[in-house]
Amino acid sequence: MTYPEVVSTISLMFSFLALTVNAYPHIRDYGDKSDERRKAMLEIFTKTKWSNEGDIYTQPKGYYELSFELAYGISRVSGELIIDGKKEYYFHGIVTKKGTIKTKIIAPLGNNGIFVAHAKFRYLKEFDQISYTFLGFTGPAEEARLHGQLDTKQLFWRSRA
Repeated sequence: MTYPEVVSTISLMFSFLALTVNAYPHIRDYGDKSDERRKAMLEIFTKTKWSNEGDIYTQPKGYYELSFELAYGISRVSGELIIDGKKEYYFHGIVTKKGTIKTKIIAPLGNNGIFVAHAKFRYLKEFDQISYTFLGFTGPAEEARLHGQLDTKQLFWRSRA
């Protein structure tokens, strides 16, 4: 290698080193901001109960009540979905920094329950609502008959009670 090639190689290595050293604080701050956003979303979900009471824009399959509570850690929640005051379902999930929870819905059966459906909850900041989107049943077609009210797209508002 000639002298100019050695000098250019060394300067290139120093530039990569300088870039890495300068980027480290920004990468670390990004993780902290991500945790702060996740905590803020967790607070929004768990602060009040949610329901579709008063929905005049759609024909819902029933009256839905939704509640979230902190499970453990900085982003894990568990929740309960009650339909028409009698059918109860449970779920566990992780709140993302964007305000989304993807989960499996659990129907109580025995001590533990069974997974019956996949669903997604998303916080809509502009309207202060939670959107519930059904993603599919986990088992055979019989579950569609037994738990058909889960197969919907629904908006939830904060409950006044």
